[in-house]
Amino acid sequence: MTEPCLLWRLTLADPGTVVLLEEPESHLASYSQSALADAIVSLVIDRDLTIVTSSHSPGLFERLPDTHTVLLTSSPRPEIRGNLGTTELARHLGLSMATQAMVVLEDVVAGELMISLMSRVDRVLISTVSVKYAKSGESGVARVASELVDVAKVETLPVLGVLDGDQRSGKGYNSSSAIFGYLPGSVAPEVLLREALNGWRDGDYPDWEPSLPGGSARMRMELERLDGFDHHDWLHDLGVAYGGRSKVVECIAGLLLKNSEVLEQAKGLAGWIRGRLGITTT
Repeated sequence: MTEPCLLWRLTLADPGTVVLLEEPESHLASYSQSALADAIVSLVIDRDLTIVTSSHSPGLFERLPDTHTVLLTSSPRPEIRGNLGTTELARHLGLSMATQAMVVLEDVVAGELMISLMSRVDRVLISTVSVKYAKSGESGVARVASELVDVAKVETLPVLGVLDGDQRSGKGYNSSSAIFGYLPGSVAPEVLLREALNGWRDGDYPDWEPSLPGGSARMRMELERLDGFDHHDWLHDLGVAYGGRSKVVECIAGLLLKNSEVLEQAKGLAGWIRGRLGITTT
């Protein structure tokens, strides 16, 4: 059934009718799928209809509340799962969500830290943004975020600047109208990561176990070996020891979030991004 015919048939349905639709978005481009979803919802409201539809396309179901979508699966056994967000549904179906914004940070470590923190506090959000970094640091973030603002409006892809925590200086990073977002902490990311591990060595959060080969024992030995290194060389060498800096940053992010202030600031950053994008908080 073509889309015009489908919509016409829905206008003829008696109020209160239950309508079964099988993948009505088939062969439509993503923007057309969203338009079709809006048209169907409008008719549902106007005609007091109940629509039960199957779909493999986020463009059709992304506007629906989580409570209005369910995942039907048959592997390894038939199962129905509810209350899954659009991103989780799309990921399970092997689909990628459209990028909603480009976030620019001061350097690659800042980008890795943001991804690691957001993956824990707002996994849905981080999967829909593209994280980049400016080679010229803070000034690059400011320049990119400000110079591209007009282009971003035309292209509907916002460019958001996120600065290191040591740039915050009491600014309103929790406000969705703030010009920049800020990483947690009041120091550079490398320093924040090192301070967290040093605190752990001194007895903070004794229940934390590094999710890296060798566990706590090896981590303590590596940190002893790197005592005296500056924070840039320290993080680089620790990354070499474990086969990748991003693995180390991801591991330490779990330790950072045990600190209630860091956790609140990470949530504040997620809220700021959502506010700038007009996305409802999870």
